[in-house]
Amino acid sequence: MKQLSLSAKLIILFLLVGLIPFGVISTISYLFLFNPDGYAFYTVAQKADYKTNFVNGKYADSGLGNLVRTVLSTKQYGLANFASYTPDNGDPCAFIAQPVVFNDKVEMKMILKIFNLHFKT
Repeated sequence: MKQLSLSAKLIILFLLVGLIPFGVISTISYLFLFNPDGYAFYTVAQKADYKTNFVNGKYADSGLGNLVRTVLSTKQYGLANFASYTPDNGDPCAFIAQPVVFNDKVEMKMILKIFNLHFKT
C-alpha cells in the first residue's frame, strides 16, 4: 500500500480539524516547529513556551511535552487530548503533531495547538 505524502497528511489533518463532527467547533491557535531534540525553535505567538525544550525543559511534563517525546520515539503523528496548559494561563489545549522524517530520522516536528472547544446547544 502506498504511503501518503506529508503534504497529503497535513491537508487531511486540516480538513479533519475543521470538520469535527457532532457540533464541536475548534480553533487552531497556532503552529509550533520543533527540532529533533524537542526545542521549540518557532511558534506563531512567541509566548513563554517559545525557545524552550519540551523533552527536558520546564514544560516537559505538559501534554505537549509528552506528545513531543512520543512523536520523536514513534516517528508517527500523534495527538494530546485537552488539558490545562500553563503557557496559556492554564486554559485547556489539545495538540496534533506530525513529524518530518527523512532516512528514518525525525528531522523536525510540526505541532498545531487547538483551543476554544465549544459545543453547540
